[in-house]
Amino acid sequence: MRVKKRIVPPTLGTGELRYSGFNGEVDYEIAGDTAALTARSKEMKGSLTATQEVAEGAFRAGEGFLKLEDGRNCRIRMVAYTAGEGRTFFEIRV
Repeated sequence: MRVKKRIVPPTLGTGELRYSGFNGEVDYEIAGDTAALTARSKEMKGSLTATQEVAEGAFRAGEGFLKLEDGRNCRIRMVAYTAGEGRTFFEIRV
């Protein structure tokens, strides 16, 4: 018997990114519903889009905070970035 897995669409939005030496607006995409993100939940994966300098700076900083559209401040850990594209990939937790 096949088990149907519920596919949750990604959460898209614009938020405020903060890391050492930067505070500004970025676009983000998080895999899954951010309403399910709690202190006890597993980290979610996501990416943010900004200028190439901001994306590289975020990756080099390693950690920062992202204020989501719903007003929650979440801690993010950068895991990769695409040189020349302005995209940084992260893991997010409350």
